Amino acid sequence: MNTANKITVFRVLLIPILIWFLLDGRVYNRFLFALCVFIFAAITDHLDGKLARKYNETTNLGKFLDPLADKMLVMSSFICFIELNLVSSVPILIILFRDFLVTSIRLVAAISGRIVSANIFGKIKTATQMFAITMILLLQCLAENKIYLLGYNIKDANLINNVIVWIAAILTICSGYIYLKDNIDFIKISK
Repeated sequence: MNTANKITVFRVLLIPILIWFLLDGRVYNRFLFALCVFIFAAITDHLDGKLARKYNETTNLGKFLDPLADKMLVMSSFICFIELNLVSSVPILIILFRDFLVTSIRLVAAISGRIVSANIFGKIKTATQMFAITMILLLQCLAENKIYLLGYNIKDANLINNVIVWIAAILTICSGYIYLKDNIDFIKISK
């Protein structure tokens, strides 16, 4: 296993730590710790791809594992947000449906010997989702420490959270449509 793939696996191992910080209300400044873990995990996402390209170590395992690790990180965060009543479940279900659909097509493609890499729209989708999670965690950090900028309060933070998540959901739908359109030939062949 090359260095890039090891970094991807490390990102997956950070997910239970992130979940613990998010859901354990006994942890002082839990949202700050969760934000730090999430940002570190997001940096590893950037780092593993950069290393794989720089040292020409792009592998089929990496092409498969990296987007899966991203989905696990993002969806774990979003599901915790639902549990904490920070966001509506509807946009998260839309994101989850799109990601299951695309991952299923990737799995079928992989079984057929075809590796389908993430395209630029998928990367934009992931970046948007990670930005949304970062912003929600940042707002929760501020609220947790009773720091309210420009007079916003917890109700405002939840409204902002939902707006951010809906923007991510809309971009997720768009990237899913593009992904399906670009791979329609494979879907037709695999019937």
